[in-house]
Amino acid sequence: MRVLCPTILLVCCCVTAGADEFKQPLVRVVDLNIGEMREVTLHNVEMCSIELLNVRVERDHVMHAIRQVEVDVKINGQKATLVSGLYRLPRLVGCVQIDCPVTDNYNRDSHVNHWGIVKNARFRLWPKDTASRMPSVSTTRWPPDRSENTEIMKTLLAIGAHYDVCIFCVPSILL
Repeated sequence: MRVLCPTILLVCCCVTAGADEFKQPLVRVVDLNIGEMREVTLHNVEMCSIELLNVRVERDHVMHAIRQVEVDVKINGQKATLVSGLYRLPRLVGCVQIDCPVTDNYNRDSHVNHWGIVKNARFRLWPKDTASRMPSVSTTRWPPDRSENTEIMKTLLAIGAHYDVCIFCVPSILL
């Protein structure tokens, strides 16, 4: 019995240590200033260079609220323009899928740094073969079958949920 307990403990520790190495996040997050370039190692061990070229902000003329932010980037020498937003799906540019969830322009009119960003833009990068959502997440069919009760769908449509830009494709998550 004395020999069996340490053996079981050793096996459990090895299995746990082996499981941790497979739990690497798929996404890499990079904050950049304009003109800054950084080399990023993706989840699949590919190297990718990313450079922030420019940030353009479109503001409302009356309230000066931000309406749209476009970000110019260069990824492995290939230029692209991304529209910044939290619910934008990543775009395929070269060897990566990339999006820009937030820029520092959102903090300029605020006294609180809600996103903890200290540079001009934040990028999220995934390998190009990565699915944009987990395959186990079920999606609601749209339009629904006529045989089903569609009151919930009518309610969601009435409040103006944006199905086309929801990254998880689950309309009820917006409630």
